Amino acid sequence: MLTKTGYSIIQVIERNYYPFLIEEEFQAQREKLRQIIMTHLKRPSVRAYTDSILRVLHPRYDRRGLRQVLTQFDASASPGLEYPTRGLADTVVVFEGSEYSWSVEEVLDRLGRLAPRHQRRLGSEEDLERMISGLLVQDHMLAQARAGTIAEDEEFRRESRRAKKSYAVAQVLNHIISNAKLEESELRKYYQDHQAELVSEPRFEVLEIVVADSDTAAMIHQQLLSGEQFAVLARRHSLRKETAERGGYLGWSTPRQLGGIRAALAGANVGDLLGPLHLNGLEIIVKVLDIAPSVPLTLGEARPFIDQHLATQTRRKAYDRFRETLHTDADVRVDSTRIREFIFTEVSL
Repeated sequence: MLTKTGYSIIQVIERNYYPFLIEEEFQAQREKLRQIIMTHLKRPSVRAYTDSILRVLHPRYDRRGLRQVLTQFDASASPGLEYPTRGLADTVVVFEGSEYSWSVEEVLDRLGRLAPRHQRRLGSEEDLERMISGLLVQDHMLAQARAGTIAEDEEFRRESRRAKKSYAVAQVLNHIISNAKLEESELRKYYQDHQAELVSEPRFEVLEIVVADSDTAAMIHQQLLSGEQFAVLARRHSLRKETAERGGYLGWSTPRQLGGIRAALAGANVGDLLGPLHLNGLEIIVKVLDIAPSVPLTLGEARPFIDQHLATQTRRKAYDRFRETLHTDADVRVDSTRIREFIFTEVSL
């Protein structure tokens, strides 16, 4: 199966049926599936339509303007805050087209109104071009819709009411889930039950030499084995200037922080010379100066990990409590016998 990140092989181990699915929930899921299928079927024609709009608008992007937007825009800023635009010249144009022209300040204003998940996709000039193109198409389609008096269309009104209702429900649920807190008693119980697993990462104090080719790495490795000083060779050959100036000293790091070379550190001892290690087209030689082993975490140190680990369970409990409150207030009674009869009748058909 082709996924967003590559190919996956999936084996179905077990399939469970949930016999207590009421008719309303079944209908809601069936509509969701229908919408997913229709979205996939419409995608090619929608892409062709948006491409035709862009050919009409014919936006021409200014590289300087794009770079200035990227410099000012911080995708990790808190949602809803205004992005800094002081000092930007209104005359700096990001793009010009047949019908539209936006300055840096105008683009920043539009990007600041996007949902956080869209803002996080902005990482390069190409990403910014695609995002602006999408906003242009959106504006163009809205202008066409208004010109065609779409607001008077009954189906449009019905879908708008439905969208507003769905959005309102989603916001309420998000508020409930986002404010869910792990009970202190649950946190302490998890800590007591998993103390053997709740330990700090080991830390390694290491030196490094980074070079571009295997021949140079082999030569340096041999010189180190012959007694040459690591610091001297690091200053002379290493490509990472900030560590080369310190004689290759990388400092204290956890295996996670060391990224691609962490596998080589498994089982390493103080004084070991590791490598050359091939990573991202580079050759790396590492010397282990010291090791700080794992130690048990205190409850305070383990708290963020436990919160994150139990986050899904905590949010689910908050949702279940909210649903139970609604059922209690509405005085809902469910006849389980009738539901079973209905489900089994449907399955037999």
